Amino acid sequence: MQNLLEEGGELYLSERYIPERPLFREKIIEKYLGYLRSFLVYNISGIVLFEGPTGTGKTMSFRFSEKTIKEKLKLDEIGGKIIYINGRDKTAIEVLHSLLTNLGISIPRRGFSFGTYVNELEYFLKNFDGHVHVCIDEIDRVGWRGEHSVEDLLYVLTRNERLSATIITNDFTFLKRIKDPRVRSSISVDKSIVFERYSKEQCYHILKDRCEKAFRKGVISDSVIWRLSEIIGKESGDIRAAITVLRLAAEIAAERGGGEITVEDINAAWRRFESSHMVEKINALEAGQKLVLSGAIYEKLISLRGRLGMGSIGMDTLRVKLNELEGYGVISCYRRGRGRGAGIERLYRLEIEVQSLLEALKRAPELYIALMEEVKRIVSEKVSVFRETL
Repeated sequence: MQNLLEEGGELYLSERYIPERPLFREKIIEKYLGYLRSFLVYNISGIVLFEGPTGTGKTMSFRFSEKTIKEKLKLDEIGGKIIYINGRDKTAIEVLHSLLTNLGISIPRRGFSFGTYVNELEYFLKNFDGHVHVCIDEIDRVGWRGEHSVEDLLYVLTRNERLSATIITNDFTFLKRIKDPRVRSSISVDKSIVFERYSKEQCYHILKDRCEKAFRKGVISDSVIWRLSEIIGKESGDIRAAITVLRLAAEIAAERGGGEITVEDINAAWRRFESSHMVEKINALEAGQKLVLSGAIYEKLISLRGRLGMGSIGMDTLRVKLNELEGYGVISCYRRGRGRGAGIERLYRLEIEVQSLLEALKRAPELYIALMEEVKRIVSEKVSVFRETL
């Protein structure tokens, strides 16, 4: 693949790359920088919530803002600290331990109570002449293990004026599921920032910028970039997935000895990505959970995709999408036995208000119209059957 890349081009095909000018997130970053400045300069406590689907620029926006604020405010001079922690599958205690370690406090990872770690943090803040801002990514994955919940952790983060936080989640129902009113009130609506999925056009401009930096001239054409943008724009709006597919396409082109990336390479890379993504999502499931999904769901999806002029998808891809929606907290799934020897069926339930879903779909007029037409068709069929039985 090296013959396709500029020197150092690998960086631009990785998640480590933070663009000098993040496209289509300028207003969000400007707003967020205002919050960060208030926290750090005036010692104001509070929590900013970033929420949105995977690959919509949440972590990148924080990283860019972190770099910018450090340069503009000269944090070392004012005594400010910004710390990033990925909370995926960590206990509340493990997150606190990471925070303390980043603050230079040496304390064993295990063997102490939650309260001990909290006392260490409060003692540090009491004697610290500055402000600490911590970003906890994948906050919805904190507290799945251990005695203490994510609410216990969030309560700690709101108790000291020298401490503030940014929390990042893919789960749109995360705030709704917080029961402690003290914690919920600390995450105000005016400091909640929603990241919407990238459109096809936005994907194109982001990918074109990456391609110009990563690949040698002539390796990838505009038409190929547009093909990838169309796939990602229609399927997920996930720019992280787009970069992964782009990297896979470069590997496929190199494997066949080609000097350029073609549309066929992009299509093959997308199929490979879907397959590996599906494996990653469901590999840990037991055999009973890997059973074929309800044909009713599949049939309705195929009908809607047909109305939108989109191609058919396989059951494996459908499983992936249902798993992703479940991960976002938009739907829930539970299993029910069909009786001895008859297997297990999976039942899905919408976890957000139907009206909220419809309002969100109105932002995608083609999908909304197709959905309404499908609903009308189903209702018409039900009415027809009802009349025939009279």
